[in-house]
Order: sequence, then C-alpha cells, then structure tokens
Amino acid sequence: MSDSNRRQTFRIDYPRGASPTFDWSGELLRVVDCSERGFRVEVPKHLALPSLEDQLLGRIRFPDQSTVGVCGIVRHRRGRVVGVHFDDPGVPWRVMLKEQLRLRAEEWDGEHAGERKRVEVAVYRRR
Repeated sequence: MSDSNRRQTFRIDYPRGASPTFDWSGELLRVVDCSERGFRVEVPKHLALPSLEDQLLGRIRFPDQSTVGVCGIVRHRRGRVVGVHFDDPGVPWRVMLKEQLRLRAEEWDGEHAGERKRVEVAVYRRR
C-alpha cells in the first residue's frame, strides 16, 4: 500500500461495552470508532439522522469521565451510523494514546471478558 493511501492518525474501533459517548444536543450517542480527525457514531432510532454535510457540535465523554469538545461535518451515513470529519483541532493525540492504553489494560484485566472482541487499534505514522 502506498503512503498516500495510509491513514496518518490513530483509529480505535471500540467494543460495545467500552466505547465513549458523544453528547449531541443533550442526547448520548455511542462512539463506534474514533481517531484524531474524525469518528463514527451510532444514532438511536428515535433521533433523525443528520444529513450529509451537516455540522455536528458536541462533546465526546470517555469512560474515565474526561471530555473533548469536537465540531465536524457529516461525511457519510451507513444505516444508523454516521461518519464525521472533525474541524481542527479534533481529538488530541495524547487522548487517543491514553484511550489505547486504557483499552489494552481492560483487555488484559478481563473487564470486558464476556465480549471477547479484540480491541482493534490501527497505528500509523504521524507527519
């Protein structure tokens, strides 16, 4: 794969029981995956799906109760899952690293042992 086709950020695929939430207009949405530059969230059936190119503004709340404010544009919708590309600054790299370490520790501690889904963390070069 050429370097031009490789992501330049961390992307964490969250197991269902370990994912952060996205507070969007007072509603909590499950974060499916997240990187420094964007995320995918699952929109509950009782909420209308945002349209492509809509701006989403809210806060990601991580399981340790830390939060990061993000703003971005809806780039795709697949079923009830919406992909958002963040405006700058996005999620700080240090937060993504902390999340990776948390998930790895939980995997070994067995906190999510019933799920038995290996945490997928793709790490790519930063430029």
